Amino acid sequence: MQRENAMPWDLIIGCVLIILTRIGDVSLGTVRTVAVVNGNRGLAWLFGLLEMTIWVFAVSAVMEHIRSEPT
Repeated sequence: MQRENAMPWDLIIGCVLIILTRIGDVSLGTVRTVAVVNGNRGLAWLFGLLEMTIWVFAVSAVMEHIRSEPT
């Protein structure tokens, strides 16, 4: 028996994925900053690239969901 007010599982999974991608994004930003302070510019560049890639994929997934279900 399903409740009428229950959240759909795809919405819950989407929220968890957004939270996890933000944790990864912010963590990589912190590690990138530490790498810059320590003088590891090449490593900082790599962390910045990974941070940006995660952010772009997360935002594109959210925008696709909004486009498919604009409620």
